[in-house]
Amino acid sequence: MKKLFLTLAIVLSGFIFTSCTPQVQTHVHTLQEVYVAPTCNVAGVRYFKCACLYTTERENIPALGHNYVDRVCTRCAEQKLTNNLEFTLSEDEKYYIVTGMGACTDPDVVIPRIYKLLPVSKISERAFYNNDSLKSIFIPSTINEVGKEAFSYCDNLTSVLFEKGSPVRYLEDNTFTSCGNLKEIKLPEGLISIGKEAFILCSKLTNIVIPETVNDIGVQAFRFCNSLESINIPAGIKYVKEYTFAECTSLKAIEFPNSIQRIEEHAFEGCTSLKKIAIPKDVKRVEAYSFSKCYALKEVVFAEKGKVNTIAEYAFWQCANLKNIALPSTITIIDRGSFSGCTSLETINIPNSVTTINEGAFYECTSLTSIIIPNSVQKVGYGAFNHCENIKIYCEASELPSGWNVDWNHDNYQVEWSYQN
Repeated sequence: MKKLFLTLAIVLSGFIFTSCTPQVQTHVHTLQEVYVAPTCNVAGVRYFKCACLYTTERENIPALGHNYVDRVCTRCAEQKLTNNLEFTLSEDEKYYIVTGMGACTDPDVVIPRIYKLLPVSKISERAFYNNDSLKSIFIPSTINEVGKEAFSYCDNLTSVLFEKGSPVRYLEDNTFTSCGNLKEIKLPEGLISIGKEAFILCSKLTNIVIPETVNDIGVQAFRFCNSLESINIPAGIKYVKEYTFAECTSLKAIEFPNSIQRIEEHAFEGCTSLKKIAIPKDVKRVEAYSFSKCYALKEVVFAEKGKVNTIAEYAFWQCANLKNIALPSTITIIDRGSFSGCTSLETINIPNSVTTINEGAFYECTSLTSIIIPNSVQKVGYGAFNHCENIKIYCEASELPSGWNVDWNHDNYQVEWSYQN
């Protein structure tokens, strides 16, 4: 009897442990062995094994697809590309050039890196010129050249982003001229030059960081940027060119690097919020109209051991809040109209180095009560102190020098000759 039960137990156990075999299809696949997660573009997969470890079962997981928020995928950070832009194949047939909007109606343009299996490497001249529908543009790191006027007169363009690592080294002339709603732009880190009138009339631009690699900024590059509150000038810049920051009416402060050798005509004219300037040591001339109509300007500081020898014509014309100014001992010429219309100017020294005070140099300085003209001055032009209603003039010379205009004191203010300080 015991042998019968033992034999039956062996048979049953054999049935139990051999019922789940490759030859008997009753497997239950519950043991997960391998898992490959799906991505936005690639399907994932799961593998299950039966407890017997003889068989596996595969389950495909669909790709997740992109989830774009503000044109950036929240899963993989890929930007949503723009379709139907216009492209032209380069002459050597090695890359494509973006030449326009084509049939694209998307206001937020993301330029693709690749088009028809070739890199997109250039944006042509006037590619998006006068396009009112364009609101934002992403420029990938495959783009190494942006042509002249590429985005000029895009009135509704608000944001420009160059991808990190962008190889663009030159912003050509008029690249963003009159983009009146442009508020934000991040320039390429290795940029070398900003062309003429590149951002002129970008009246909503409040801030821009110029990379330290930039060594040249063109004429009128930021003129009429009425909302620009601050600007950095890189250490490689030697010249602030004509009208570069003129009529930037919100610009409150400017710091010049020691590399600056010249501030050219009209460079900061009409910067009505600018309160203080410090002239770098290597600047030899404060050029004509360079700070004229800076109505809020209160302080002008010249560098110690500086080289300024000329205050050119109308350099500080109508700086109505300028009260005091200490001219350095290197000054030789105070040119025509240099301080005319500085109605708050109360004190100014004429160094012994000065040889020339030209016509109308202090015209309408109505708060100026006294001025000392040293013996070194060989020439004073016509009406140098006209309409300085409260002034008394002290001259170290004993009599009218031969080089002075006979009408130098046209309004006949009180003069004391042979003055000794």
